[in-house]
Amino acid sequence: MKPPLTRPRSLLVATDLSSRCDRAIDRAVLLAREWGARLVVVTVPERAQLGQLQAQGPLALTGEEAELLQAQARRRLQAELGEAGVPYDVQVAHGPVGAALLKVADEQRCDLIVTGTARAHGLGRLVLGSTVDLLVRRSPVPVLVVRQRGRRAYPRLIVASDWSPPSRHALEVAATGWPEAPITLFHAFGAAYPARAGVDLASARDAGGEQATRAAAAFIAGCTLPEPVRLRLRLWLDSGDPGLLLQQHGWRHPEDLVVLGTAGRSGLAAMLLGSVAERLLDMIENDVLLVRPV
Repeated sequence: MKPPLTRPRSLLVATDLSSRCDRAIDRAVLLAREWGARLVVVTVPERAQLGQLQAQGPLALTGEEAELLQAQARRRLQAELGEAGVPYDVQVAHGPVGAALLKVADEQRCDLIVTGTARAHGLGRLVLGSTVDLLVRRSPVPVLVVRQRGRRAYPRLIVASDWSPPSRHALEVAATGWPEAPITLFHAFGAAYPARAGVDLASARDAGGEQATRAAAAFIAGCTLPEPVRLRLRLWLDSGDPGLLLQQHGWRHPEDLVVLGTAGRSGLAAMLLGSVAERLLDMIENDVLLVRPV
């Protein structure tokens, strides 16, 4: 029997101390307030931050350099987080970014990793690339990729599903973290049978929708959900490309959170929504929560 899910109590947020990571920090602060959790703010410095601009990538630091960066990081983050109203700690980690983040998350027993989007240099250079790929494959806790500026709690969660066990776990994680938020279960389907001469496409689409509705009912029945969540759970069953459907939804509702279950074995390409999930991280406007199976 798998252990019961609980709300995160400790959140790791990654920053390179630039303004590009402000959105991830803002969202992490909002979540820490919402959940009564603590923040672990982690930066992985480079020598270039000490003025040695010719250096490329994270390199070993001397003790004096590490102390200088630690003091610099604390000053800047304390100035930014001083009025946040949540408990936090600042960690300066060293080495390859992804591995360093995972090490701190494990040592600090963090329940969620929050990171920002790509940039040209520093930490963000790897985000949405090899770092996120590494986190998705190896992180035992969910990874939240933040795109939008966090001004308020997520008004709605869109949980994408292919009716698999990992997508069931993703829905259960969403319901545990946001039990009072509206949750929509999304599934994109094709026709119930291939189009061929003499087949009415509208009828085929309707048959596919009916099939998806039955599959959704069975899927929800197999999920461990609080009864209030189960009663107000909405379905969004649509015919078409799931990436395009979610992209269009993100244009209209960029403030929603999209939740994806992943296979966690071979990086983003192994997500159970197939290659579409990899595309989603590049296509949609929304923040994305990536949840590995237990």
